Amino acid sequence: MSLFNFFKMKNGILILLLFIVCLNGIAQNYQMNWQKCFGGSEQDQAYDIISISQGYFIIGTTESSDGNVSLNHGISDGWLIKTDHNGNIIWEKTYGGSSGDNFVRIFSAENGNFYILGASRSSDGDISFDPYPDSWDNWILKIDNDEV
Repeated sequence: MSLFNFFKMKNGILILLLFIVCLNGIAQNYQMNWQKCFGGSEQDQAYDIISISQGYFIIGTTESSDGNVSLNHGISDGWLIKTDHNGNIIWEKTYGGSSGDNFVRIFSAENGNFYILGASRSSDGDISFDPYPDSWDNWILKIDNDEV
């Protein structure tokens, strides 16, 4: 090994060590304030959360009809959970029909309203208009802060 390659290898190791030390030096320790698990005995997933004055709206999809889930309309439903600031459920509601339905995003709108974006394959239940039955369609709901 030539002297040049030896110093080149040592410099590479030194740079790597400095990089690791710098990463550790700027790493932040986060403290968990609270954590909760919501759902039932089937597959349940959260996709979005938004802060509201009373706590949080959490949206996702559920296939359960037990545990924290009050009702299942079909294969899967869009699921909306309202919690307080400590993550305790104030109320929850499922939306959907007899096929697969889900929620993926929630946005704040004017006058305390919210838009929920998702998809539906259902043509019944909470789905009032399905122009293309048996296909996945975009699904948009507008709710107010006190939706139950």
